[in-house]
Amino acid sequence: MPSITNHLKRIRREALQNDLIKLAWAAYTFILLILFIAIGVEAVFYLSSALTDNIKNNCGANFSGIVSLFIVNALIEQNKIKRYSWSKLARSAGKLAFPKSDVVINAYQLEQSKNTYTSNSLSKSYIQRISNKLTRINLKKIFSN
Repeated sequence: MPSITNHLKRIRREALQNDLIKLAWAAYTFILLILFIAIGVEAVFYLSSALTDNIKNNCGANFSGIVSLFIVNALIEQNKIKRYSWSKLARSAGKLAFPKSDVVINAYQLEQSKNTYTSNSLSKSYIQRISNKLTRINLKKIFSN
């Protein structure tokens, strides 16, 4: 039985993949637009060395953008970005699979707690029931465009 944390990791991975695909399509569209404009300008005018230096600077900016993606990924792994936090992902999964949206958050908190005040077998059965439902949900429905 996968833990609630493993399910949330799977949901987070799907959310990241969905957002990166959207970002890639937007970047692809923007790059194609700039490329066509540059080809049109080059056909009419000769590009100066200052403009080619500008293009090199843009390549450097692209490199720094890639580095910033790695930094954002590290922040996501530490739950510093609200959109990808465990509670936000658990709430969105809870809305899809359960009548109440906080069911997954409750199961996650039970799984993480080392509380001796709760019944161990009752907690495990609750977590297992939630985990079984999370196994069956279609993540494409959560992150549909």
